[in-house]
Amino acid sequence: MRLIRYFVIVLLGLAWAFAGVAPSAAQIPGFKIPGLPSAVTLGPPALPSNAKPQKPVVALAGRTLFQVTGDDAQKAQDRADLVGLRLDSALRETPTDAAPPAVTMQAAPNDEVAIQVAGKPLVTVSAADAAAKGETVDQVASEWAAMLERRLDQAQRERQPHYLREALIETAQIVGMAILVNLLIWRLARRFLDRPGWAMQSLVWLFAAFVITDLFPLTQPLHSLLGHGVLRPISILIIVSLAAAGLSRLLRLFLRHIFPPLPETLSPGERTERTFRRRATLGSVAVVTGVSVIWAIAAVVALSWIGVNLAALLASAGLIGVAIGLATQDTTKDLVAGVNILIDDRFGVGDVVDIKEFSGTVEVLNLRVTQIRDVKGRLVTFPNRIIDAVANQTLRWAQADVQINVQPDTDLREALKIMESTGNALLEEWPERILAPPTMLGVDAINAGDITLRMLVRTLPGDQSPVTRELRLRLKEAFDAAGIATIAPYTNTRVTLVDARQSAPTEGQAVSENSSNSEELPGQSGNNSHPAAV
Repeated sequence: MRLIRYFVIVLLGLAWAFAGVAPSAAQIPGFKIPGLPSAVTLGPPALPSNAKPQKPVVALAGRTLFQVTGDDAQKAQDRADLVGLRLDSALRETPTDAAPPAVTMQAAPNDEVAIQVAGKPLVTVSAADAAAKGETVDQVASEWAAMLERRLDQAQRERQPHYLREALIETAQIVGMAILVNLLIWRLARRFLDRPGWAMQSLVWLFAAFVITDLFPLTQPLHSLLGHGVLRPISILIIVSLAAAGLSRLLRLFLRHIFPPLPETLSPGERTERTFRRRATLGSVAVVTGVSVIWAIAAVVALSWIGVNLAALLASAGLIGVAIGLATQDTTKDLVAGVNILIDDRFGVGDVVDIKEFSGTVEVLNLRVTQIRDVKGRLVTFPNRIIDAVANQTLRWAQADVQINVQPDTDLREALKIMESTGNALLEEWPERILAPPTMLGVDAINAGDITLRMLVRTLPGDQSPVTRELRLRLKEAFDAAGIATIAPYTNTRVTLVDARQSAPTEGQAVSENSSNSEELPGQSGNNSHPAAV
């Protein structure tokens, strides 16, 4: 949005700065945005280099006037050359200090209109000329006459002795205006974009050069090159880009209204709404897809307005597309896999999932990659094509698995009653997190040094961890109050007993754990075990 405001302000500044420039000097040749649904006509059609145009251009002193038609290419070119010779002759016959030759229109047979310059025939507007522009004969004749009056007046002014001095003064004014506009662009770019705005400043200087080169007859070829080859494509691209940016902005607002974004904090009730998360994920994907489609259409429209032959471009792009497709097979697989993930609703933004050997919360899910944040704060990125198995811990409901180890001589029935009552008490206090009464599995394992009691509690997605921690705390307090001791889980520890009479092993040599003097002692654990009494 800031970029759109920046471009709008700059374009308004350009319009104000060059408002005093003559329309004929500021007009970009061949630039005409077509009305819909009429045909797109932006200038001479693109033809092969060895073919003559069917609608050649009539020019005066290097400036384009209009295009004429003919029965074939040669007749059309001969007609354009004849009109140009008549214009040059009329201008030479006019004294330097006289008014420019007068342009008049008269009716001709067959509903045609004849245009005369200085009382001599110049050109007759035919039905073919009108059909080529999609207008009536009278409309085309009026346009040609108006263009002739402007160009003849300008050509006559350029023949005046004092014209060079006036042109230099006007050039200085244009340069001064360009400097002021560039200073405005620099300030606006620093404010809105935090950058100098060199691209827009270069565009201003290009436009200034385009206007200045139109003031001098010797620079007319450069003026035509800047108009047709530089400014016209750039102007089309700017207009199409602004339109595409505006449509993209409207699409974002519309999709955010349909698919609201996921807020940073959610209440427990909101966390139950799986649909809310899914809508947020689909909304982000829909925005990216919609904006990409808009810019693709904008590129096609811009190329067609510039005059690029899209049929030939698409034909040549077929082979290139095959090569690009082969080179981007992995990206295509990612896109297909991303679509499948969204359709199957395997997981969404905010879900806690296990992918491969990583576990964490999904932060980014699009058509190409999935990113999760693990408990260590690391952001892990997975291409969608490698996600073949996913364990979703927050889909619809979750479960807290609570296991307590007690001594073998404990009253197990009393301990199970304490666990069940503690779970029910927590359910009454946390009804917004616990979905059902706890399920007592009872005695889950009997070991040599302890007995494992197990209980399951169904919770809302994402609440299994806090429920598990709270239950452990309350069970420990309840067991302490009832005089029931809890112990660490029983593990086996392998301790090697070495005969002191045997020689000590050399440095770097390990003692064999398969020795006949080895035995297992209960109550110790691996590397953290305490020395056993021998």
